[in-house]
Amino acid sequence: KPEVTDVVTVGSLNRDQVLRLAAAAEQNSEHPLGRAVVVAAAGIADVPPASSFVAIRGEGVEATVEGRKVAVGRHKDPEHADVIDGLEAQGRTVAVVRVDGNVEAILAIADQVGEHSAEAVATLREHGVESVMVTGDNRKTAEAVAAQVGIHEVEAEVRPEGKADLVQRWQKGRVVAMVGDGINDAPALAQADIGFAIGTGTDVAIEVADVTLLRSVSRHPKGDVDRLAEAGSEPAESHTTTVAASAALRRPQEPNCALCGGPHPFDTVVPSVIWNTVIRAKQLPDFLCLTCIV
Repeated sequence: KPEVTDVVTVGSLNRDQVLRLAAAAEQNSEHPLGRAVVVAAAGIADVPPASSFVAIRGEGVEATVEGRKVAVGRHKDPEHADVIDGLEAQGRTVAVVRVDGNVEAILAIADQVGEHSAEAVATLREHGVESVMVTGDNRKTAEAVAAQVGIHEVEAEVRPEGKADLVQRWQKGRVVAMVGDGINDAPALAQADIGFAIGTGTDVAIEVADVTLLRSVSRHPKGDVDRLAEAGSEPAESHTTTVAASAALRRPQEPNCALCGGPHPFDTVVPSVIWNTVIRAKQLPDFLCLTCIV
């Protein structure tokens, strides 16, 4: 999960005062980075309520806290460009905190790379599935993280609607899978041939996706990625933004296994479409229960 690693104060407020106001502004946000700010302020007593909350897609949030206008997000700040550049070079996502229009602090947020992420990307590549990182982060941060996991193609500083445009462009001659967890990923998840939402992500991402990923590659590395990537008789070319392990389609009733025919709870089945590397995504309703898979 993302976590705040640095709070660089540049105004009249100290660290705790900055986190208190930033957390108050972010407490109604569904964005993972916003949640990280709230968690960072957990040890600070009396985080006040906020009003006039506005989430600006791809930019950040604004709110009124104790009569002060607080903005947290991707604001340009040429005056502190050296600080921002240094943090971004370390693979950090930077958020600027403004209070009543004045820059008070620079927050650095890091999303720790999973222990087995590089192995998962390599395994997907072995199966003919190429991974592409698509992110709203700046290019320095994106390339630093991509290098850690072995992703060679990076699309950075992409706005939410731009993610959907990229997916649509890649769909010319290819099957495209999109993995995302945030509100900014929703348009691309809906556009993709198959959309994978992270189970711990935002409600809107889960609602528009075809598949909800229930567990992490960091806990179940190679075997589950093999299962997701294996393509029976013919490999497929796919683009994904990240990788995850096992999945269950969201359906209104318990599905029947395509092999044994028995009904099974959702957490014990895998869509058989996954076994075809989503070549026929959205067309096969069959499931395979974990008993038959094993």
